[in-house]
Parts: sequence; structure tokens; C-alpha cells
Amino acid sequence: MSFWNVLQVSLLASAVALLLLFAKWLFREHLTARWHAFLWVLLLARMLLPAGTQVLRNEISLMGAFDVPAVAGFAEAAVVNHFSDAPLDAQPVVQAAPGVYQTLHLAPQALPDWLTRLDRILFWGYLAAACALMAYFVFCALRLRLAVRRYAAAPEPLCRQVRELQSRYGWEERVRVRIAPSGGTPYVCGALRPVLVVPAPLAGGIDEKVLLHELAHVHWNDIAAGYVFTAFRCLHWFNPFLWWVFGRISDDSEMACDERVLGLLDPPEHKAYGHVLLSMVQQGFRYRLGTSCIANGGGNIRRRIVRIARHKEISPKARGVGVLLFFLLAVMCLTGSAAVAAHWRGAGVPGGDVKAALRAAERYRPADVNEALYLYGKAYTLDNGYYRYIVADDGTRDALKRVFAENRSAGRLPWGFGST
Repeated sequence: MSFWNVLQVSLLASAVALLLLFAKWLFREHLTARWHAFLWVLLLARMLLPAGTQVLRNEISLMGAFDVPAVAGFAEAAVVNHFSDAPLDAQPVVQAAPGVYQTLHLAPQALPDWLTRLDRILFWGYLAAACALMAYFVFCALRLRLAVRRYAAAPEPLCRQVRELQSRYGWEERVRVRIAPSGGTPYVCGALRPVLVVPAPLAGGIDEKVLLHELAHVHWNDIAAGYVFTAFRCLHWFNPFLWWVFGRISDDSEMACDERVLGLLDPPEHKAYGHVLLSMVQQGFRYRLGTSCIANGGGNIRRRIVRIARHKEISPKARGVGVLLFFLLAVMCLTGSAAVAAHWRGAGVPGGDVKAALRAAERYRPADVNEALYLYGKAYTLDNGYYRYIVADDGTRDALKRVFAENRSAGRLPWGFGST
């Protein structure tokens, strides 16, 4: 693993986020807020996959239109060739397919020690910053949790009001209720053992709609989802665009919760819910990891109020369009085109160049065990026998040579090696 790989994943995640934002803008008023919030699952799935990994192959993939791995590979080869002191065996970079560029033999050259050390310093610096940021979020969450444990238990009438609300809608989650001594807005703390915290000034007569909003967050596991996206926020701490996107995800979660609550209320109560939302947002609430509050997304209040004012039931036809659009976007974000697959397997490499690449692989020595394991994993992830050849013993290399020769004679992609 290197900082270069981290940049590739972050850049591809940014491209997916741009596509999803465009789709959300295009259908902003035509599909439900829940659809808009659930769409971010595709971004999460893309970030879990290494750059270049494809679930399926097709010709409408985002990776075909915006080939981050190929562009990154081209840039990496340029950096290596610029700084390497070793003689270059590679042929010039050529266009193997529309939008896909590659060096002919794909053989990496040895980098000078100082550049290798710089990459390691950058990677460990990135990892240290990500861990420090996550530690900060966890510390704030634990400090709040400890403070909540010291709060007094809620009076029985308030606890009964919460239980009756849950019973009315068939929600069975166990939620404890505590009273915060200061003012502010109610919020829920914790995902596994949720606690509803109500400020003391509101304990005597809190609006039922506020409680309903917070209990809806518990029922639909929005707090657990917040943990996951906060972890990815820390992993992409250096990418300001993705930080903005994660804030947008939090806003969409609040709008989806508003929509769920409106679906439970009678139409005459929708206007009153909007007034309650405005009054709560004016109180202010600073987000902490593991919490959820009706005042979250206060900067997004205009969009939330507009959504509430225009709330209406979506027709079955629109729901069907939403499902089809979701799967279309999933195909574009999570799969790869045949051209990209060819790039990663070395399509279009002449036989003589394959032999030159194997000679270069025999001279290449991984710097340490970690690099050897990385090349081994990369070989199976990409089905690229070149990387497997680098870390193979003599017997396995002979078997791989036979496989590569069979590939060339059969007209197949030269670097595929199956499970050899």
C-alpha cells in the first residue's frame, strides 16, 4: 500500500460523488428524499473497492468514461521513468483503446531510494493524520456519552409518552430517556444502546413531533450509518470535496427522516412540523459522532422546509423509475468496461514485449515483505500475471510462462493467469 494508491481511491470516489450529485440534481423534485439519501450507498460501496476493481464488465461504466486507474497508471509510469536510473525496457505510451493509455510492456522500473522513502513518509503521515482525526471524533463521542450517563432519568410521564409513540408505530427499540440540565434541543446519543436526551426546559411539555423525529432516527439506524460515513471522512481527510460531500450526506439523512415523519403524520400536521423544525434549528446543535438531532443540517434548513411544504406521496410509477435509476447508477459506478479490463490485463502487448517484460520482472526485487505481499494481492485482484511473476519461485515462473504462451497462441489477453 502506498500514498499513490490512496490518492487513486480518493480521486475515483470524487468522480462517483460528482456523478451522484448530478443525478440528484437532475431528479431533485421528482424522487423521494429517502431515495436521495440511499443513493449515497453507491459511494460507500465504491470507496470499499480498490481502484481498478470491477464487479462486472459493461460499456456504460463510469470507469470507462473516467478511467482513473488508467490515468493514474500513466502518471505513475511517467514518474518512474523520469526518476529511474535503470535502463528503460518500455516502449512509448500508446492508446490501446478509446480513452485508455498504457505502456506496452507494463514493467515497473526501480525507483531511487529517496523517492521510495518519500512515498512511505507520505503514506505513514496520511495514516497518522487519519488515526488522529478518528481518535478526536471517538474522544468527543465518549466524553458526551459519559456526560449523558450522569444526567438524571426522565420523569415517568415523559418516558410513557416515548413508549406510547413507539407502540403506536410498532417500533420496538429500547430507548432510555435522560434530562440534560442545560437548554438546547433534544438529541439521541448512541447506536447500540440509544439514549434520548431532553433539555430540562422542555421536559415538562415537549412537542410529540420532535420526539417522533428522534425516534425515527433510532428506528432506521441513522446513527450507525453516521459512524460508517465518519470513518470514511477520516480516511479521506485530505480531500476537501469529499468532506463537503459527507456534510451533504448528513443533510440528506435529515431530509429523509423528515419525509418519514411526514408520512406518519396527518396532512394538517405537516405545517406544524415545519414550524417545530424552525424553532428547534434556532436553538442550534453541534454535531458529535454517535448523535442525531432534529437541528442537524441547520445550514440546509431552506431545502428541508421546501421539502416539507411540497411533500406528497410518490406514485408507484415514480418509485419504479427510482429503482431502475438506482441500478443504472450502480452499474456505472461499480462495474468496469471491457476496455478498462483490457488495460489492466495488458491487452495489445506484442509477444516480443511480453518477453522483455518478463526479463524486467526477473530483475525486479520487492523492497520488503510488505511490497511482495502487495504485488501478490494485486496480481489476483487484477488477474495480471506480470505481478504474480515478480514474486513467484522458479517452478511457478515456468508454469506462468507456459500460460502466457498459451494466451498468445489462442489470441487471449496475454497476462491472464487464472489460479496458477
